[in-house]
Amino acid sequence: MKWLIAASTLALTACAPTLYVTYRTDPPGAMIYEGAKALGYAPLTAPYNVGDGFEHSKCLMLNPISARWVSGAETKPTPIKACLDHGGWTQELTFVRPNIAGRELDVQWAIHLQEQQVAQKQADAAAWQAALSSYQSVAPTTVRCVTNQVGTMIVTNCF
Repeated sequence: MKWLIAASTLALTACAPTLYVTYRTDPPGAMIYEGAKALGYAPLTAPYNVGDGFEHSKCLMLNPISARWVSGAETKPTPIKACLDHGGWTQELTFVRPNIAGRELDVQWAIHLQEQQVAQKQADAAAWQAALSSYQSVAPTTVRCVTNQVGTMIVTNCF
């Protein structure tokens, strides 16, 4: 009985609707925080598993989100109200950097992150190309198997 309850709970959790919120910053590259937890550098998309009640109430209060740039500039933690009738299941929110000293440092950091992303995409593409090339150069092999009954055992030999 415990297994049935656990399995049905898991099945319901796996089928729960998911709200996706993309957090952007101006300039890009600020660290996004949900409370004290760092989510990553903007832009990033965070999934939120929501209950079926979300569809009926149309709105969900998310934990406070803030952005902090490398210069130390930051936004105040802001509670987010995500509503289906204002963006559906995929929503975006942009945090604008406060107008204080250090903007040039934050722009340089954004450029650095963008260069890293481009380099990573190029490295990934090269790795995929190398894997594909090595796969294509391998000659296909044929495997033949024979299964026989020996007494009460079934024996399969492949060559």
